[in-house]
Amino acid sequence: MSLRALICSSLSSLCVLLGATTSLSSLSFDFETSMGPRVDRVNWTIGCPWVDTLSELTWKHMRILELDLRAHLGLTQNWSLEAIAAGGLIFSGIGRDCDYLQDGRQMEFSHSSASVHGCVTDLSLCAWRCYPYFQPADSPPARCRFSIGYGLSAHAQLMCDFNCFQESRGYFVEDGEEVHIDGSVDFKRIHELMEKGCPYVQESMHSPFCYDIAAIYLATWTSFFSGARLEIALPPNCWLEGELQFHTGLYTGAGDWLLREDISDFVHLAPMMGGVIEGRFGYKLSEGTSLLVGVTARLFRSEDGKAYVYNYEEYLGESYFNRARWSSVAATLGLRHLF
Repeated sequence: MSLRALICSSLSSLCVLLGATTSLSSLSFDFETSMGPRVDRVNWTIGCPWVDTLSELTWKHMRILELDLRAHLGLTQNWSLEAIAAGGLIFSGIGRDCDYLQDGRQMEFSHSSASVHGCVTDLSLCAWRCYPYFQPADSPPARCRFSIGYGLSAHAQLMCDFNCFQESRGYFVEDGEEVHIDGSVDFKRIHELMEKGCPYVQESMHSPFCYDIAAIYLATWTSFFSGARLEIALPPNCWLEGELQFHTGLYTGAGDWLLREDISDFVHLAPMMGGVIEGRFGYKLSEGTSLLVGVTARLFRSEDGKAYVYNYEEYLGESYFNRARWSSVAATLGLRHLF
């Protein structure tokens, strides 16, 4: 059985549910493969009852090589389904971890940096309703098509920190002796030192403390989205596509600190929202093959959630999750195959 026949038979019931009045032979299917560079930035902060920003982690300049696969199934003249699966490798990046003792990111007591490797994954499924415009009666392909879509998506970034360096650390001086602040911050003790007027010293350094993987972080953005797409034909063989999406859903973050003995894991949960802008240029190479060049920008944001802290199997409590941000820019070059 041919691929076209298999698709037609397996989706005939869906065509009926969508109100299709055309025959199954009117189904269309195309498949896209593309690849290109991408740059990501992820940032999150947490707080506690004593300070608005206790810890801030940032992964920036993450350079990614991404493979993008898309399948588009035309069910009727106006309805279609689109599935996207993309994945990539983070082959370079910079991680930064900063901790503070006072509101407004004051009294930084720890600042470390790391190299970043990892991977990214993007999945989405969307149903599109097309509204053709400026379509001559004797020329089926519309010169301008506007579509509205609704779908589900999931985006994930897995980041591994290694080659870690301590860039600075802070300590108090009490009775001529240094009182250093470790990872398990004792705010009661800190308040005692501050009330006594003990001087606070921030020391700059560039000291390595781990060459292997020191921490693993996973950020996941799961959402429902609505989108609008505009396609404009440029005779004889070219076209332009522009797409705008609005997302709302749930952000989850998880981390594993491999070097710490007081805290091993954390989980973040918070509502999220964001947007995606995509532009593509297509050139028809032959009857069934087209060349595609695309640019995609994403900006997602999450606020006002919960942060749960664990030490292996032991639950230690929760803190305030302030916000998380993810921004991404990607460029792709690929081919579209019409079956």
